Amino acid sequence: MGRFVHEAKSVSAFNHPGIITLYELGEDRDTEYVERETLPPAVEGFPAQTQGQA
Repeated sequence: MGRFVHEAKSVSAFNHPGIITLYELGEDRDTEYVERETLPPAVEGFPAQTQGQA
C-alpha cells in the first residue's frame, strides 16, 4: 500500500477545481480504497466528448 498511500496523500494536498477531492483512503479485507468527491455524469467520463464531436 506504500505507493498508493503516497500518491493519494499527494493528490489530497491540492485544492483546485480541476482535481478531485479525496476524503479518505484505506484498506478493507486486503482491498485498498479511496473515498472521493462525486462528480457530475458529464465529468465522470473524462475525457468527455463535447457536443458535435464524433
